[in-house]
Amino acid sequence: MLRRLGIVLAALVSLFVLTACIAPTPTPIVTPTPSPTPTPPNAAAYLEESLAALQTQTSFHFDMDISFVAEQGTLTINIPITFTGDVLTEGKFSGTISVAALGLNLISDIIVTEEGVYVTDPTTGLWELTSDTGSPVDPTEVVSAEFVDFTALALIGREELNGVPVYHLVGRLAVDQLAEQPISARIDYWVGVDDGLPRRIRVDGDLTLGGESKFLQMAEGAIANITMEMDLSDFGKPLVIEAPIISTD
Repeated sequence: MLRRLGIVLAALVSLFVLTACIAPTPTPIVTPTPSPTPTPPNAAAYLEESLAALQTQTSFHFDMDISFVAEQGTLTINIPITFTGDVLTEGKFSGTISVAALGLNLISDIIVTEEGVYVTDPTTGLWELTSDTGSPVDPTEVVSAEFVDFTALALIGREELNGVPVYHLVGRLAVDQLAEQPISARIDYWVGVDDGLPRRIRVDGDLTLGGESKFLQMAEGAIANITMEMDLSDFGKPLVIEAPIISTD
């Protein structure tokens, strides 16, 4: 029995030694494949495609903030404006405009349809039919291709805006927009990387105003600084915009 036990122990020892001498097979190291880097787009072509893609959407929501400061001689006028609403890409839009001026905060609703432009009187709240939009900036004009000088566009780079990856483009406002003789006006676009839709548009510049300025009736040659920023969202949201009922009382 002892001899048999010795043989078993010897066999176990031999097996242990053999196992110890065999090097374990190393676990292969898997090198992760890097994600492909998107090729930066051509700025002008990319923006043109983006604005065209927006027109294929039935609607979008916008939030616009405007800071308007006009100076002439010793007179300075500071007018902050907010404009929030929705646009049907067929040309209709509706929203609420808030204008702070001379210690007053004026709020008016606006609806633009093929029948005309309707605004509420800030004091009575009643709807009126008018020939003016009541807003210094028309949101449908801001997203048009005529708003920007495509020859001056450049790509700044890739960023993130409200959790969405975007391309940041910078250019120059078209000469015939916002004022008769712009001194300088920079325009920035943030365009979604994945869907190619414009997410933010910003204008910042010093403008020369005339008597027929879209912003304010001032003498020829008045200087104004304007910053306008418009965020776009809710693309394709079901939306109905109709002309309001005007009271004849």
